Amino acid sequence: NVYAVGFTITINGLPYGVIKWNGTEWLPEKLGGGARAIYGFSEDDIWVVGNGVWHYDGSEWKEIVDDNVLNGNKEYTCLWGTSSENLYFGSQGGKIVHWDGSRGSVANIQASESFRDIYGLDANNIYAVAGTSDAYRPGELFYYNGANWELLKTGSLMPNEDQLYGPFYSVWTYSNELYVGGGSLAQRIDGIWIEERFGYIIYRVRGTNSNNIFASGPFGNVAHYNGIEWHKYEELTRDSGVMSGIFISGSKVFIVGYTTSNTTLIYFGKN
Repeated sequence: NVYAVGFTITINGLPYGVIKWNGTEWLPEKLGGGARAIYGFSEDDIWVVGNGVWHYDGSEWKEIVDDNVLNGNKEYTCLWGTSSENLYFGSQGGKIVHWDGSRGSVANIQASESFRDIYGLDANNIYAVAGTSDAYRPGELFYYNGANWELLKTGSLMPNEDQLYGPFYSVWTYSNELYVGGGSLAQRIDGIWIEERFGYIIYRVRGTNSNNIFASGPFGNVAHYNGIEWHKYEELTRDSGVMSGIFISGSKVFIVGYTTSNTTLIYFGKN
């Protein structure tokens, strides 16, 4: 019961935005493209965003079309929340829209570039990153404390002592640890920042705890941290391949991406 999204996933000549893994094979799930990110709370409570906002209730996908705020701020690139009554959508226009279950509202935040990722611990501890490879706007890390959004850190291609290596593409947090993926993999533990350079941009970082973390990027690069050291999966490395999504469930991991020729890549690993 695993879903994957794409702006256009072509199967038998038809465009899909969502496909589903049933344990044996990938099957088309939702006709029509335009999907960029997915987040779910249960089998009958799943959200997808892109050039629209869709909700799956266990029987059908419904697009939310009657909310002017949601429709006026798309296209969306990422989402995270604690429930279907408390969701945050990051837009390509550098805005975050909050969904309370019945209506959308624009948060008091304006990034200089597209939001790339949102992740939180709870309703009062949420992080979001925005940025681009453009030298002038390579990264912004924002934090929400339950009341207001604030700019926490900026990135640069040539960072000073107060900045991190940009651009920023991903954020993940666990307990008192915070990770920002981009020009480096930046780790903050108890207020202290440490950066590790991988030699490539980190497009996604996800984990379950401090000794089970995955990081992925271009050229098929995927690495795993076991709490002591990073292991790179050389068998996944390829000249053409951007690994841009990670989902972990127990001892299983799904890593998704695409090639420069627009071929979908999905890797499935397990212990």
